[in-house]
Amino acid sequence: MSPTPYMGWNTYYGIGSPTESAVKSVANYLISSGLAKAGYDYVWLDGGWQASTPRNAQGELVANPTEFPDGIPALVNWLHARGLKAGIYTDAGDYNSAACGLGSGGHDQQDADRFAGWKIDAVKVDFLCGIAEDANPATSFARFSAAVAKSGRKMLLNLCNPLTAAWGEPNPASYDAWNDYSFGPAIADSWRTDTDIAWGSPTAGEFADVLRNLDDNEAHPEAQSPGHYNDPDYLVPMRPLAGGGYEMNQAQSVSQFVMWAEMASPLVLGSDPRTLPQSMIDVLENPEILAVDQDPLDIQGVAIDSAADSTVYSKVLTGSGRRSVALLNRSASPQTITVSFADAGLGGRVSVRDLEARRQLGTFTGSYTMTVPADGTALLLLTGTDALPGADLGGTATGDPALVRTDDAHSTAFVRGTGGRIEEQSTTNSGVWSGTWTDLGGPAGPRPAGGVRGAGRVDRPVRSRRRLARLPPYLRTRQLGSVDRAGR
Repeated sequence: MSPTPYMGWNTYYGIGSPTESAVKSVANYLISSGLAKAGYDYVWLDGGWQASTPRNAQGELVANPTEFPDGIPALVNWLHARGLKAGIYTDAGDYNSAACGLGSGGHDQQDADRFAGWKIDAVKVDFLCGIAEDANPATSFARFSAAVAKSGRKMLLNLCNPLTAAWGEPNPASYDAWNDYSFGPAIADSWRTDTDIAWGSPTAGEFADVLRNLDDNEAHPEAQSPGHYNDPDYLVPMRPLAGGGYEMNQAQSVSQFVMWAEMASPLVLGSDPRTLPQSMIDVLENPEILAVDQDPLDIQGVAIDSAADSTVYSKVLTGSGRRSVALLNRSASPQTITVSFADAGLGGRVSVRDLEARRQLGTFTGSYTMTVPADGTALLLLTGTDALPGADLGGTATGDPALVRTDDAHSTAFVRGTGGRIEEQSTTNSGVWSGTWTDLGGPAGPRPAGGVRGAGRVDRPVRSRRRLARLPPYLRTRQLGSVDRAGR
């Protein structure tokens, strides 16, 4: 388990099918550029590392002998000797050469043991084979997760179901989609929350897909907890286009990086870092932005205010009265954006620091306004006094609450009670909390998560996280289609 979001580089977008020589070249650049020292220390082989016939006569996975002449164990030892970690790729489904490059279905323990013997540090488990066989991802991923646990080596596990509209909506569609955000946190270190952002060949206009993945990732902040992360896909800063220019300009690339940090997402570079301008390298190494991503609370930032072309996000940080606030301009022209300190759960005089520019902006009361460039962001550190005027619902909780709203007058709160069981309290027809907690049974995890599907239907909570005895003001709900979400 990684106690804060893991960081590194993956071969998929930057170089395609990996080779030993290319991986070593990029790894050396991670070190010489300072990216590895800044925390980007996972070097991840994505699909294509395997031989054209992925298994030998004994059923063991084998690498492409031409592209990896020294073998995977030698490459892993080479990376480890330089202070880097090694990641690798497989698929949870049964191998089907027409649908996927390799599959661990039927070989889960054999493959997990193989990776452990190679001293692999992280495994990405895809689901292309699983989709082809119409498998249930919860079952397939859980099987491989159990094999990793039994292998005897601690390996970070990243789940990836890239072809669905949103993470974990399995085939067939009759499976309960609300289980998506329960089985991932229970069996893995991270799980994809949307489809791939980009493709192997850079394409202009990719920022729209970054925003799509951002919005889908933000939908379930309650699924995230220390060591378990929503994964909106890789960072793809400034990949060069064949005809000149970049897939995303620097402002857009910085916005993706800032928003991934605000959501406490894994920071894995998909671009080839050797092609990045120094100005982008400097941003990726900015210690103040990285500190937001790496804050040990691992709380995902959530939207607290939205307009047609902009969104304001707030993330609770370690310490009293500290928030990181991201102002995102979604338009192609500069926008004036305001953050209300009360919406971020702060009162009194608030110190504001620009984390991108690494400079103090002053102390303010009530709100702060600034102009944000086209497709750009501002990432602010607000330091003030926690303001907690939220309704006290009584009782004692031993985990953070989850809040679900079914309509404008009805909401339901879920907590883990002192006995470790799930407790529920709902509003009356007038919108007032009942004041009575109902025991729903258990046991519960550290933090419940509930959802709404259909008019007035509330799904039971499924997991939980840290201690909290009352609903703070920044535990806000915001309507998104038929589902309301809450988060800090």
